[in-house]
Amino acid sequence: MALILHKNEIANWYDLVMQAQSKAKIYLDDEIEVYVALLIKKSVKDISMADTIVAMNYLKALNSKAVLAKGKRLKQVADQSLLLSTLFPGRAKHRNVSDTYYASISQSAYACLISLLEETVPVLCDLYKKLLCNFNSIVIVLSALRQNALEYKLSGNPKHRLDLTLSNDIGLHN
Repeated sequence: MALILHKNEIANWYDLVMQAQSKAKIYLDDEIEVYVALLIKKSVKDISMADTIVAMNYLKALNSKAVLAKGKRLKQVADQSLLLSTLFPGRAKHRNVSDTYYASISQSAYACLISLLEETVPVLCDLYKKLLCNFNSIVIVLSALRQNALEYKLSGNPKHRLDLTLSNDIGLHN
């Protein structure tokens, strides 16, 4: 497995998602592949994500009165929890929560987001329905992506940004 770097940063992330799918032998819908690549690209720059108190943000999202703010917060909680459950599994152990804690919150937040959007912006529902329906496959692919990053690190290959992010995970070798 070779790390191919493109001039376009999103192409690099998309390529890593594609490699992870190949490793996991699970192939996601094109729309989900792009969403996941964009999510990772956006999130690796957010170093505070790992320190986020997800339950507080989830409660704030659920209690938001403004529909737009509620939708934005639910999406943020769902996306962050998805990444925490797959790319940073050591965070759950560090926080003394179950291995499935972040994944459960993510699924619940996506479900709430779908309910909200069905009432307000039904056109946007399809993507989040796809994410929720394919959640377990996405988790497997992101876990494979994490494993690929760890293999790059352990083999001494040139580091990718994700590798640097993963090295800060509690329980990295678990």
